[in-house]
Amino acid sequence: MELPIELSGAKSSTLMWAQEYDVDAKALQQLRNIAALPWVHGVRVMPDVHLGKGATVGSVIAMYQAVSPAEGASSSAALAPFTLTPHSVLG
Repeated sequence: MELPIELSGAKSSTLMWAQEYDVDAKALQQLRNIAALPWVHGVRVMPDVHLGKGATVGSVIAMYQAVSPAEGASSSAALAPFTLTPHSVLG
């Protein structure tokens, strides 16, 4: 199957570089909850995603006017939230 895949049941665009059956059910629900927030434009999910405190570790949350990586102490993401230009990476 070609990646990324769209997470079923997500309110905003949630693309995963993993199969749903490879991700813990609680992490999937957390991703759906985040995608349902009114200011979320989209979510991108890495293969090693897992349940986190408040946000799923291994995901990036694109919000209107901002982007925020959901990172933990062990995450390789080294981004800080930043303001988007009119040329949003999510279209």
